[in-house]
Parts: sequence; C-alpha cells; structure tokens
Amino acid sequence: VRVPLALAPGVYRAGGLKLQSGTQIVGVRGATRITLTQGASLLEGDFADRITLSGLTLDGGGRPLPEGRGLVHLTTARGLRILDCEVLSSARYGIFLENAEGDVRGNLISAAANTGLFSLNARGLAIVGNTVRGSGNNGIQVWRGKPGDDGTMIVDNRIEAIDNRSGGSGQYGNAINVFRAANVIVRGNRIRNCAFTAVRGNAASNLQIEGNSIT
Repeated sequence: VRVPLALAPGVYRAGGLKLQSGTQIVGVRGATRITLTQGASLLEGDFADRITLSGLTLDGGGRPLPEGRGLVHLTTARGLRILDCEVLSSARYGIFLENAEGDVRGNLISAAANTGLFSLNARGLAIVGNTVRGSGNNGIQVWRGKPGDDGTMIVDNRIEAIDNRSGGSGQYGNAINVFRAANVIVRGNRIRNCAFTAVRGNAASNLQIEGNSIT
C-alpha cells in the first residue's frame, strides 16, 4: 500500500529528488519548506503517474539550473496533482511539465527567472486558481512541439508582474502564452501588469478566451 510521505513543519535541504509513480508528499501549508541545494531540479520524475504534491513550499533560492529545467520537472505524468504549494525563486522555470495530465491547482508560483509554469504537449491539464507572480518572461506557457489537440484549461488564475527579460518580438512578456496548442480554454483569469500581452495565441486553433480581467 502506498501511503503519503507526511513532512512535518521545518526546513529540508535537498536536490535532485526523483519521484516514482504513486509518490505522495504532503506538508503543512506555509510551514514545510524544501530548499534546493544541488541538482538539475528540486523534484523530478519521468514516466511517473499519480504523483501528488500538496502543502509544500519549494524554494529554489535562485540557484543555477540547467537550460530548460524547472524547479519541479515532471515528464510523461498521468493523474498528476500539485495542490496548495508555493514554488519560489527558480532560476529557470517554476514548474515544467511535459506530456502531463492532471491538476495544478491553488498554488503560488513566484519569482521564476523564466516562466512560472510551462506545459509542453499536455494530455488534458487543468491549471486552476493559481497565483503566478514576478516571472522573468512569461506567466503560463502552454506549448506543443507541433500543432495538435491539447485541451488545457487555464481558469481562474491570478497572473501579475510579468517581465520581458529576453526581448524578442512578442514571445516573451505575456501572462498566458499558447503556441501550436488546439482547444485550450482561457477563462476568468485576473491579469495585471504584464510587459507585453495578456493572452497570446500563436498558431493555436480553437483557442477560447473569455471573461478575463486585464489591467
């Protein structure tokens, strides 16, 4: 029987923790902190289904990460749940997901040097009720390697203070950036103070944008 790993309040120093299918790590919200000391990511998993992360503060401390890595880096993950966590000060992406299906809900993603949450080739992802703040380039990116059905729902998030550190002609500085992904819903988000565009769709088909508040 796979039971959750319950972490008591405190500071835990770690790096390169590899998550297996069925891993559940549960902390005390605002009191259980895991800080990055080494490795390409703090938490990572590949072909790992039914992962749950809940109530954790995951702190990158601005420590260098390799190109393309997230502080939380999960690939080919079904039944994913990232709930009520804080993901702070990543030197690349806050959360990087590839081929993921599941829920990212109720989290704070703050001060990622590149993008707060980057999803590539999702297979049915719900990004709901998160706060993404102070990202260096984009708030939430939903991309595909080639055009195709994605179906991600980006709903009721608060996205603010998004910078454009990498320049370019519009690919950076967006609250929400959808590229090549079909059938994505962007609804009810509160977007404020972004360097470029609130919602950018590039080569995206049937992108539904409704009821967002933009200032």
